[in-house]
Amino acid sequence: MATVEPENGTPPSRGPHLLRAFAGPCAQGNPCLVTVLEAPPRRPPAEVDVTQCLCWPLGPRTAGVRCWSASGMEIQCCGHGLLSCAQLWRTAWPGGGALRMGSADIPVQYEDDRIWLGFAPLTVEVCDVPDWSVARFGGTPVAAAAAGGARGYIVLQWPDGGSLKMLEAPGYDLAGDTGCAVIATCRDRAAGPGAIRLRYFAPQHGVPEDTATGSAMRVLATFWHSQEMMTDLCARQDSPVGGELFSRVDGDTIWVGGRAGEA
Repeated sequence: MATVEPENGTPPSRGPHLLRAFAGPCAQGNPCLVTVLEAPPRRPPAEVDVTQCLCWPLGPRTAGVRCWSASGMEIQCCGHGLLSCAQLWRTAWPGGGALRMGSADIPVQYEDDRIWLGFAPLTVEVCDVPDWSVARFGGTPVAAAAAGGARGYIVLQWPDGGSLKMLEAPGYDLAGDTGCAVIATCRDRAAGPGAIRLRYFAPQHGVPEDTATGSAMRVLATFWHSQEMMTDLCARQDSPVGGELFSRVDGDTIWVGGRAGEA
């Protein structure tokens, strides 16, 4: 199969490329191993100890993406994988492009050293604080919300005060309580308007705690907009190595942003 050339430039080299997504001055970001193909993959890649993404050109300024976790499970919406793939296509798409993951076409924009990914919003609805949250995390959330159904997300809001590092990581036991990934979040008012903190736990998907999670920011953008009408967020993910993420609400699009570069 012949390679499809983009409108400007040429596709990135095959790789593999080891990148870190959602990195920042005080955050190492999430590692991702990206390999560029000429056509869609026929089989998953061999397992390694980081997220792996395969991408391939589909047409002018468009590429397909599939991602797998370090445990070998395919990821349906991989924010750090998409950000890493977008970074590789930056020189070929100077005016932006689109990545297709599953049935979703995700627009890509470049702004200085940041990359922005556009997602359709998820409905986020306030719910009761789960009974298991205190036992699993060693503290009491002040509010909770749900998005994406029984296999989606639960948001647990903690009191304002900055770091969430004091929370106990629940490990794989969390999978016995809920089929949802859990996003812990709080305001970080000392860091300025729109500043929040988060942690992300998804043992159901083979990820006891994720390093830097773009899909969580898609949910939190809607959550904090509905709670306090915050349109633009700057987030610190309080995982052991840290992530720096951004979001903005723009009509019917949730833009999730961050930096990515070679590891």
